[in-house]
Amino acid sequence: MNKQRFLLSLIFPCYNEEKNLDPLLEAVCAELEGFELELVFVDDGSIDETLGVLRKIAARDSRVKYVSFSRNFGHQAALRCGLEICQGDCCVVLDADLQHPVRVVKTLVEHWEQGSKIVRTIRLDKGAESLFKRQTSRWFYELMNRLGLRGLKPGMADFYLLDREIIDILKERMKESGLFLRGMLAWIGFEAAEVTYIPDKRLHGLSKYNLVSMLRLAFTGITAFTTIPLVISGALGAFFLVLCGIYMLYVLYVHFVTGSTVPGWSSLMIVTLGCNGATLISLAILGQYIGLAYLEGKGRPHYLVKERSFSQD
Repeated sequence: MNKQRFLLSLIFPCYNEEKNLDPLLEAVCAELEGFELELVFVDDGSIDETLGVLRKIAARDSRVKYVSFSRNFGHQAALRCGLEICQGDCCVVLDADLQHPVRVVKTLVEHWEQGSKIVRTIRLDKGAESLFKRQTSRWFYELMNRLGLRGLKPGMADFYLLDREIIDILKERMKESGLFLRGMLAWIGFEAAEVTYIPDKRLHGLSKYNLVSMLRLAFTGITAFTTIPLVISGALGAFFLVLCGIYMLYVLYVHFVTGSTVPGWSSLMIVTLGCNGATLISLAILGQYIGLAYLEGKGRPHYLVKERSFSQD
C-alpha cells in the first residue's frame, strides 16, 4: 500500500504535558513528512496548561483534533477515547512525553503494509529503568502468561500500531469497564509483529506511572482476563483446612500424652486458624470479582468530555 493512499492516526494520551506538546509536534512533522496524518490528543484532566496548548496547536494545524476530559479518568480511558475518535486506516498509540520515539512509527507502518494487523513494540531499557521496575514488570508478564494470556512480554507498553479492523473490534465489541488494552490485544489474536526500540529521554516533567498505578493496572489485567484467582482462593482454603487438621492432631497429642493444654485454648486456635484464614482470603478474592460485576452493571461511561475541537457527528 502506498503512503499516499491511507490515513495514519496518531493517538497521544496527555496528562500535564504542556512543555512536551510543541516539541512533539515538531518531531511528528520532521519524522513523518509525506504521510497523511490525523493527530488525536486526549487531555486526561490535566491540571497544568496542557489544554491551552492543545487549543493553540489545533488552531494552527488542521490535522490536530483534541478532547479534554472533565477530570482524570486514567491512561487506559484516554487510550480508549483516542481509539473511538480516530478515523485512520490504522493508528499508532504513543505517549506524549517523547519517550516513545516518533521515528519508530515508520517501521510500525512498514510491518502493517506487509499484513500485520497489530504491531507491538518491546522496550530495550539499557539501564534506563530501575532494577525494581524491570523485575516487577518481568514478574507480572510471566504471571499473565502462566494464567493463560499469551503474547505479553516484558518491555511491552501502550505503544503499538492497530489496523482499522482491530480498532473497530475494541470500539464496538469490547466494552468492559476494567480496561487493560495490552491484554485485550493479546486476547484478540490476529497477525502480530514486534519491533524493538530504545526509549528517548523525557524532555519535561515526571513519569505519571508510580508504584500504586502499576499495581492497580496489574490487578486490573489479572482479574479482567482470568478467574484463576478464584481457584487459587479455593486452594488456599483447602490448605488452611489441612493445616487445621495437622494442628488438631498436634493438640490431641499434647493433650493425651503431655496433658499440658489450657482448657478451651486448643479449640479456639483450631477454629480461628482453620475457618477465619480460609474465609477471609476467599472472600477478598471473591469480593473483587463481585465488585467488577457491580461496576459493569452500572454501565457508566469510561470517561466524560468537557471540551472537544471537532463536531461530535
